[in-house]
Amino acid sequence: GYDNLEWINDLGMKYIEFQKDERVNLFEKDIKDKAAEVKRKEDARAAEVKRKEAAEAAEVKRKEAAEAAEVKRKEAAEAAEAKRIALKKELIEEFGEFGTDIFNGIIKKGMSKKMVKKCDQLSSRGPALKKDNEWYYNKDAASFGFDTILQFQGDEVDKVKNPKDVDGVWLDMTKEELTLAC
Repeated sequence: GYDNLEWINDLGMKYIEFQKDERVNLFEKDIKDKAAEVKRKEDARAAEVKRKEAAEAAEVKRKEAAEAAEVKRKEAAEAAEAKRIALKKELIEEFGEFGTDIFNGIIKKGMSKKMVKKCDQLSSRGPALKKDNEWYYNKDAASFGFDTILQFQGDEVDKVKNPKDVDGVWLDMTKEELTLAC
């Protein structure tokens, strides 16, 4: 029986020497380092997958928001167009043949002062000066002078003058008229 004990004792001593051997410790260290590197790579891959999933989710959300905004914009455009059509129809019903001209901002002979005021209201433009039976309108561009003069006969437009050959100011203008023209 002692032969077996010696063999076990020798094996235990060799194991203790094996544990003390530096080469074994280096081997164990290499195994641990490799395991740590594999773990880092797995963590990096997992983080990259999560980042890509988050980026894809964000892209899907962005596209959905863009599509919703486009739908909303189209609905608003359709509502605005419907409103314009309804306004034009209302103007035609109220003012007859002049309704389309009022809608387009065009002043014509035969229009009443009410029609001209409605036209001014829709075009956000009004006369700068009302003198006797004439209404003077400033130029649209950022300059000076009158570009349109409406002459009324009673309550209706008799003439629409567009003095294109002159600069919109005259020598016989009063100081107030000149100030309003600029």
